[in-house]
Amino acid sequence: MHFTRMLVTASVALLTACSSIGQKPSFEAKEQAAKARHEAILDKAPHPNLVGTDEWYAWVDAAAGITDPEGHGPDYGSAEWNRAVQHKVMGFEADESIVFDKNWQRRVDRAIREDRSIFKVF
Repeated sequence: MHFTRMLVTASVALLTACSSIGQKPSFEAKEQAAKARHEAILDKAPHPNLVGTDEWYAWVDAAAGITDPEGHGPDYGSAEWNRAVQHKVMGFEADESIVFDKNWQRRVDRAIREDRSIFKVF
């Protein structure tokens, strides 16, 4: 009887351990990860008055993940780069009505600083 109880206990422990493998992170863990990512982005943010400068372009590029780790990506401020930022930060493709001017840059800056849902990992 003692051996059977040990066998059942061991089986339950093994099943419990196996069932926890491959579980998805909890909502709270995802929320914490998103918050930490946004804080890291804000830590590197240039002053809002620097919108449109090389420093700002580099920050937006890194925050939105436009350029890959090998450095392949469109030139900052090019039409291709602007469209990629529009899609990644604002969440929709740019059409001909969108003008990539200083006002657009400010909207992008605000979206990143305000932690719009596009940057969350959900």
